[in-house]
Amino acid sequence: MLITISPEQVERVRALVAPITAAHFDEGCEPPGYSIHVWFGGPYGNSAEAHCGSQTVDLGEMSVQQDGWNTADAAKDNADD
Repeated sequence: MLITISPEQVERVRALVAPITAAHFDEGCEPPGYSIHVWFGGPYGNSAEAHCGSQTVDLGEMSVQQDGWNTADAAKDNADD
């Protein structure tokens, strides 16, 4: 599976993670981890959120491909049925 995020989405993740990480290092403790949650084929296509500590940022639509099969194309095909 290949999930592609845009340069703008990368910057949104960095903007979320950087200040939280810096604040934890300044306090002498380990920063929280972060994760990206991806939803496939929802009513608005593939989408994602980034989480760091208790903070969340919506990353919007994601490009997802699996073994040459694009989930966005499959969702469109299912909607045409």
